[in-house]
Amino acid sequence: INAEYMGVVFNGEISWLKAQGKAPIKLSPLESEPEIKRLRALGNTFFAAGRFADATKVYSEALELTAMSEFQGLRVPLLSNRAQCFLQQELGENALRDAEAVLLVEPTHEKCILRRAEALLFLQRPQEVLSALTQALTGGPAFENRRATLKKQTMRALQESLGNYNELAMCHEAEAAGKGNVSRSHSDYFSEDIRIGPSDRCAGQGVFAVQNLAANQLVVAAKAFTMEPQSEKNKETVVSHESYGSASHSGSQVVLLNKTMVKLRTESQASLKEFFQLSSGKVFDAEKAAQSLPLDIVKGILDCNSFAIHSSPIATACARAQWSRELGRYPTPKELAQWCEERDFTFPTGSGLWLKPSFFNHSCCPNCTWYTIGDFIFVRLIRAVSAGEELFVPYVSPDMPFPIRKDKFANWGPTGFTCKCERCEFARSTPSIITLEAECMAAFNLAVELKADNVGDPVDKAIPAKRMERLVKQFAQFPLKCQTIFAFVCELQTGRHISKGQITDALEWSHRELSIRNASGFGDPQALQRLHLTRGGCFIMAGQLEKAHHHFYKSRELCGEWISGKLPFVELCAIYAMCPLPLFPIVEQVAAELDIEYKRKAVGRM
Repeated sequence: INAEYMGVVFNGEISWLKAQGKAPIKLSPLESEPEIKRLRALGNTFFAAGRFADATKVYSEALELTAMSEFQGLRVPLLSNRAQCFLQQELGENALRDAEAVLLVEPTHEKCILRRAEALLFLQRPQEVLSALTQALTGGPAFENRRATLKKQTMRALQESLGNYNELAMCHEAEAAGKGNVSRSHSDYFSEDIRIGPSDRCAGQGVFAVQNLAANQLVVAAKAFTMEPQSEKNKETVVSHESYGSASHSGSQVVLLNKTMVKLRTESQASLKEFFQLSSGKVFDAEKAAQSLPLDIVKGILDCNSFAIHSSPIATACARAQWSRELGRYPTPKELAQWCEERDFTFPTGSGLWLKPSFFNHSCCPNCTWYTIGDFIFVRLIRAVSAGEELFVPYVSPDMPFPIRKDKFANWGPTGFTCKCERCEFARSTPSIITLEAECMAAFNLAVELKADNVGDPVDKAIPAKRMERLVKQFAQFPLKCQTIFAFVCELQTGRHISKGQITDALEWSHRELSIRNASGFGDPQALQRLHLTRGGCFIMAGQLEKAHHHFYKSRELCGEWISGKLPFVELCAIYAMCPLPLFPIVEQVAAELDIEYKRKAVGRM
């Protein structure tokens, strides 16, 4: 046998030889069998070491030899092993193809029945998984535990395909995974109540409500196409990189681009088509791009559409729960900061690309909010929307003043964009609001600093009475959805009046903040929950129990859906603990009493 040729064969280049018109030499059975067995053993060694890409390559080389020899029977274990390698690399379509090739020859091959089911689950086809599992149920006891686990995952996937996620369990799963990933068996969800279509807000696509939708409703949940958490290795800013020119970019962005290019080379045409439907900041031929994978277009798509990793309210709640339990009470802000510093605790950061969520356009007064759990993103409604209304998410925090938002949008992606939402248009036509927003933010930051230093009445020192009266009158002239920054002042005033026992005034200011948040979209469920807890406690102190119960129930509903009712309301209050400290004992006591009643009513509604 030609040694040079054999060297080419064992580097996995038989297909290349065929493409060059060089017919490979057909090995005799005597020559093929030991090489096939040697390659299979080498592949098994790579697999055991976790080198799944190398194992795939070696199994493929062995399969090339079986195709040219009389050892067709050896293809079954090789295909079965390669299917498992593909699963480990999250290449679901390849795994499915190999598993089905085995089942054509051996319909009762139990490993490949299970591997086919796992591939279908990864490909978001849970209904077919259940059908596949009925075959596996008749097999021997050796795989009973694996079948049971797979069936449990499938039932969960079916529930998730309806939008029912146990986000608390996913948080624990992501934490245990270390890198922030959750199981590949979780299903994506794209509500039937929304659609993607042309947007009047921009030249591209947007997401629209098909029918009236309720506040807090989940509309999208999706696993990342690619994601790169911030780490010690990539957190430093990269000043230059061949794909980024001379501009400064974080290491995670560079790694994300590299990961995306690698992934695109293994994706199906359907996935490539979906990827290149996204905006890159310039006009390009999507069909040609899917064939050639131009680096500049891929980079533009990432720059325009990638999301920063934004911890979910449940992840935040779990962290607060841990340090609250350690202290035995709700900690002060200084204690929280110290707790984080001592344990080197940080919430995950980085960036990622999620395909369908990328179709949501931006607004500074959005009707949706988003957050991530591991490599999953969730998009929920902040307020009720009407059929036909476009759904928007904030690309930057809505609490930023107009000049800062404007600068960020100007540098967004390759070309930037101009936000045409109601808030930005109003700021352009009414420059006085820009000055007032800056005044509010300065006063808010000063009050926070004074409070941290335990200075008397920090709010009164930061915003004296006459100045407050002027701000109230001036902001009252603006539409509610344009008063977002004034909500910070309302929050300060609410806490100030509660600390002085002025409950009527506290209710007035908290109502004003709630109205602003509901109108402007500056009200993710966690912030709204804090407001309802605060108002509930105030109404208890005012002796208005019916109104208090209404706000406590509202608060419970806002967070109850996130965690599928896994925690009692009293613990939810303890871990969020967002209401002002003087109210917390009251809220906690009433929450314990209401928890049983809430559960009774919830069961009655089922």
